[in-house]
Amino acid sequence: MYPIYWIGIKESDLDDESELFEKSITFFGSGKGSNVSYSNESGTRINHNLGSEESSLFIAKNINEILSQNDNARFMYFSPYHSYCLPENLYGNVYCQNEKSILELLRNKINTRFWCAHSVPIVPSVLLEPSRCCYEFISKTFGNKSSEYVLQKNYSAGGYSTYLLNKNSHLSFDSNDILLVSPYIGESVPLNITAVIYEDDILFFPPSIQIVVNDSDRLLYKGADFIAYKGLNKSIKQKILQYSKVICENLKHIGYRGICGIDYITDMNEVFFMEINERFQASSYLINMALKKNHFPSLHQLCLETFHKAKSNISLSGFEVNYSSYIYTYHHRFRHCYQYILTKARSNKNIVRIVEDGFLQNTVFEEDAYLFTLVSDTNMVSIGYDNSINIDDNIREHLQLRQCDVLKTKISLMNQGFSITAPAMQYMNQSQNARTAINTGIDLILFDKIRVSSVWGKGRFNSMSPFELDYDQPRGLTLRHYGTTISTVNYDTPDLLQNKYTSSGISYSWIAFLANGRLQINHEPICFYKKHNISCCFCGLPEKETHFELQDIYEVINTYIEHCDFNSFFIGGASNVYTNGWKTIIDIAAYISAHSKKPIYLMAPPPHEKGILHQLKQSGITEISFNIEMFDRKIAKELMPGKGKIPLDLYYSMLEESTLLWGKTGKVRSMIIVGLESTKSLLEGIEHIAQMGVQPILSPFGPRQDTELRNMVPFSSEKLLELFKKCIEICKQYDLTPGPDDIECQNNTLSIPKEYYV
Repeated sequence: MYPIYWIGIKESDLDDESELFEKSITFFGSGKGSNVSYSNESGTRINHNLGSEESSLFIAKNINEILSQNDNARFMYFSPYHSYCLPENLYGNVYCQNEKSILELLRNKINTRFWCAHSVPIVPSVLLEPSRCCYEFISKTFGNKSSEYVLQKNYSAGGYSTYLLNKNSHLSFDSNDILLVSPYIGESVPLNITAVIYEDDILFFPPSIQIVVNDSDRLLYKGADFIAYKGLNKSIKQKILQYSKVICENLKHIGYRGICGIDYITDMNEVFFMEINERFQASSYLINMALKKNHFPSLHQLCLETFHKAKSNISLSGFEVNYSSYIYTYHHRFRHCYQYILTKARSNKNIVRIVEDGFLQNTVFEEDAYLFTLVSDTNMVSIGYDNSINIDDNIREHLQLRQCDVLKTKISLMNQGFSITAPAMQYMNQSQNARTAINTGIDLILFDKIRVSSVWGKGRFNSMSPFELDYDQPRGLTLRHYGTTISTVNYDTPDLLQNKYTSSGISYSWIAFLANGRLQINHEPICFYKKHNISCCFCGLPEKETHFELQDIYEVINTYIEHCDFNSFFIGGASNVYTNGWKTIIDIAAYISAHSKKPIYLMAPPPHEKGILHQLKQSGITEISFNIEMFDRKIAKELMPGKGKIPLDLYYSMLEESTLLWGKTGKVRSMIIVGLESTKSLLEGIEHIAQMGVQPILSPFGPRQDTELRNMVPFSSEKLLELFKKCIEICKQYDLTPGPDDIECQNNTLSIPKEYYV
């Protein structure tokens, strides 16, 4: 067998193929062992998708040196088309080389799209000259069926010649370009499947969701998630395989052999073909990791087989790729992120591999140059119920926050969690521990008055959060973002009465909870829905099966009134209003009213009778909330099998009646979960209740580790901020603000003191 040399992009693409290849020649690599790389020798990392004359000369020089020592050397390319850059007399030295005409057909996005159109569905597409690539003309061409459009140059990789056009875009193209233009399917999922084609056989590997981000109107490829793909519905998976079989049979018919990747998008109803990649994929090394783990030949070995074997002798039945990846490329505005991310990744148990490919901090970086990749054994993305792809915020790069970014800081901290440095942990242990908040988080106080409930060090990627709680002697506890201090920090200490017991032996913690200036009273020990196994999929409330009487509740109330300073009472947390629940609530409220002048806030499911509302008012309830949680009742029934069955009409009827009793000034509320339904449904619902004079409370979804939705990725902080601002604008029309108004109770909601509104 002749010695084989690899010509590719990254050293990691081989994934320890030391026995197959003598040496690798790559754009990015360590330059150690059997690797030579342009990045190592030049001290520069380039945007390889655009190429450079110097890097091409580097590869040519190394090939010539190898051939000068052994003219029997053979070469295998990541992208075989580039082998045709060699002198014609060396074509015989290249393995896995398809005919140039076939590769040219497949590299041409326009020709390939229309070649496949007769056999599989494609996105409606037209060809346009650059002079016609303006929003008005394109929109008219497609009958104004979309607000955004995708423009692709004929030859590109990694999305670097794929653009998103809308009314506000300012794109310009070379006069020689011909662009492939399609309507942008906003709520769509990009997919990729790898195939290896033999003369009489085709191997299909598990598909992946492609991680694509919008970077200044460029749709850039950032990684792959094979784990998240498994969550797609069965119909979509069947279509991916069905269409891929048709395409690969066509490829086989024209004589194509070896590896290829096929890109699709799906809107969850149909799958649309996008393009064929006549080469290895950026995600191929993840498949190789799984193949190696299962003692299968690598993709490189299988690809070699296709050129001298008619069939494969392996079966991929049951084969899975349980990895996801995120690729980091250099952007000057994110230069503060990269070393921080690497450091955090090294201590994160879910990061199973850091692919550095010779990355060094002191290297010269071109804009958009490849840096490194993180590989995880859990999903980095998930598909939301609005069919949007949510990328874990702690994996992504973020702009440096400033001390004036109060709203953005609160939302990001709620969403991303934080870590605690050793000095901060030592200080907190030696002074007073922080009170544990919802989801085992901590309620932090920033900028002197902003309360934020945030989780620390828990969850899949929370330890990689850009936020850190730190301590130094002069300033005390501080919050840092990528190492830069943005605020001093305070926190609430534990409620010491939680350790007390009533005269009948009932723990105070089962009945009451003092936090954020409010005493919460549980009128029942366990949620009705949890007790009957129809609880909400995202709820992490403990299952405390106990029993207490009204006298126990009254005893606890008396103790707190006597020994603690707080602003208001809160009744809720059990949802049992189906038997004697309303009577219990009314009795508790009446007892509080008789012993205290503090406001009483009730949060409960809506009653079926309006008369109960009048009784609640008479008992002393001063504020009331019936939490709709999700306006999309189809999703609500799926995620809240008990509470989700309550009809919206009942909520609307009781909320509207409540505004007649408590007014339209924010005393009647409804809490809405942000991140579990479409933004369209969410905003329409907010508009509807605001019209009635009901204050919306926005509570962002966050995955809790002990729930069914623990692996679901929430909305990004940027998306939450955008939604919150839209909610403010809706509320303004009806003389409302997003609730709650009480600053101390804003800790776990998208809300902020009014003076910070922009």
